[in-house]
Amino acid sequence: MNAVEPVTDRVANTPVQDERWYRPFINVRRGLCELAAHTVMMLAILSTIRLIEKYLQTLWGVHEKVFLGIVPARYLFEAADLGLILGFLTIGIVFILKAYLTK
Repeated sequence: MNAVEPVTDRVANTPVQDERWYRPFINVRRGLCELAAHTVMMLAILSTIRLIEKYLQTLWGVHEKVFLGIVPARYLFEAADLGLILGFLTIGIVFILKAYLTK
């Protein structure tokens, strides 16, 4: 006689009594893990950009450098920050939804 294997939580590898009520909690946990991972990566990259900006400011002194005679260096760093935040926001939402909707 074949024994029926219990449904298990793939993340915690623990048996689940009734998958119907437990499945949304698994999906929420996956979504929160994705959100935490994207937040940590974004903070690390933004901190690195900010440290590079401050380092260049100490090298250049009081005067702000201008690239190509038009664009202040500060604008380039702010554009990098904005692009990174918008990119992580867009991609993060997609990955969180995929993690939440995965069966």
